[in-house]
Amino acid sequence: MNPFEGLLCSAAAADLPLPGTAAHVTGWLCIEHPGAWGRDVIGDEVLGPEITVELAARTSAAKVRPTLIRRPGRNEFTGTRTVLLASSRPAGSWCERFEITDLRELFDIDLHLVDGPAPGIGARVADPVVLVCAHGKRDQCCALLGRPIAAALAADYPGRVWEASHTGGHRFAPAVVLLPSGLTYGRVDAP
Repeated sequence: MNPFEGLLCSAAAADLPLPGTAAHVTGWLCIEHPGAWGRDVIGDEVLGPEITVELAARTSAAKVRPTLIRRPGRNEFTGTRTVLLASSRPAGSWCERFEITDLRELFDIDLHLVDGPAPGIGARVADPVVLVCAHGKRDQCCALLGRPIAAALAADYPGRVWEASHTGGHRFAPAVVLLPSGLTYGRVDAP
């Protein structure tokens, strides 16, 4: 008999140690996408086949993690998407924010810029951005445990919190990433 049968992955992993388990990501491209997310941001072509194939090649070449984001709760899409470009290098981390109205505008960004100083292509983000994994199609733990955390944090820190697609470590849900530092926290409790 399987002692973990019927348990959510985060409950089954409750005794696993957290330190040293976070993914090492030094570059982030976060794209606002209020619609449904597939299980795999790139593999499921959530942003459309034309955009996804090119975006996959560019993010892979620049070693940048593509991440979908949306504000906590359900919001109507206005046609304008927020984009965050961040460098989480140990020395010189930064995050910039800008808006696009057409996903093809993503191809105007040289993603290799995350390897250097802030490029000035968007507004500098001074306060940490909070990404809370709420990717239910990737793992139901993230949606069940992450969405309430995102809503609570958004109430305390308006404008700084985003629900995010898979950040890694769903067995430690709810998982939170701070940008630009890239610090990752697991098993986060409500504030």
